Amino acid sequence: MTLSAFADLAEVIGALGVVAGLVFVGFQLRQNTHQLRRVEANAMNAEASPLRQSIMNNAELAELVSACIAGSRPLNPVERQRLDSVFWEVTFISFQMWDRSKSKYFSAGDFERTIPAFAALFASAFGRAWWQGARTFFRAAFVAELEALIPELKAPLAEPMEAAP
Repeated sequence: MTLSAFADLAEVIGALGVVAGLVFVGFQLRQNTHQLRRVEANAMNAEASPLRQSIMNNAELAELVSACIAGSRPLNPVERQRLDSVFWEVTFISFQMWDRSKSKYFSAGDFERTIPAFAALFASAFGRAWWQGARTFFRAAFVAELEALIPELKAPLAEPMEAAP
């Protein structure tokens, strides 16, 4: 084997090594992306958990949220304030989910799949009134997507309700 043939063989082996290295890096990036999405999902769950726990462990709050959705009774000022806080929490959680989806920390469609869980709350008379005052605090793109997913948010209110954001 001549020195020239040996150099050619070494070049081919080197090229194969580079290709193998790139395949390995691609595999590692894929694993890293999966782990990052898992971490973000866990963080999102941890952020939403206190609100869920509050509703699960506090019958009065659960009844208040149910009454809000059903529109079954008038709300007193204290109940309105409590619901106002719940709406800020739910909207912030929704915004965080949207932002993480836009940043590709979540898979495509994750935001759209989670919003139906909040739709009844936002579509309530209190929710629509609250949203009219609060929508200006959020990014226009988020507002547009949320209103596209929950069309009731764009509907005019039959009667104004007091819901101070």
